[in-house]
Amino acid sequence: MEIRPTTDQDLDLFVDTLHAAFGRFPEPPKEGSTGWWSALEMDRNLFAMAADGRPVGTAGAYSFELTLPGDILVPAAGVTAVGVLPSHRRQGVLSAMMRHQLTELRARGEFLSVLLASEALIYRRFGYGPATYTQRLTVPRHRGVL
Repeated sequence: MEIRPTTDQDLDLFVDTLHAAFGRFPEPPKEGSTGWWSALEMDRNLFAMAADGRPVGTAGAYSFELTLPGDILVPAAGVTAVGVLPSHRRQGVLSAMMRHQLTELRARGEFLSVLLASEALIYRRFGYGPATYTQRLTVPRHRGVL
């Protein structure tokens, strides 16, 4: 298995592989809009490639700044689009991608990364943990617009 960065030409394959990993079918964007994947920074995404050259896993990251106490801004990576095809799970694909990604993030000077995951417990072994357990937001009806 090889872990390699993606290019702009890989966008469709990246999206298709990620959707397959999650058991979903991508819906084309509605007219006048774009899909969520239009925000991907393709030079920051990874493929896990099988021996036959097919992608079997994806991992992505996006750039942002995180404000720390003392009003200090630091570069951070938002980790997203992490998935492995069902046929290749429990074979070390996720571990290889996450190690590769974390090494790259550190090389870029991003010593913080934030992960939003549907199954967060999987990622504890890579140093991720919950930042919060509960979130509540109240918006007065007269101030909210749909």
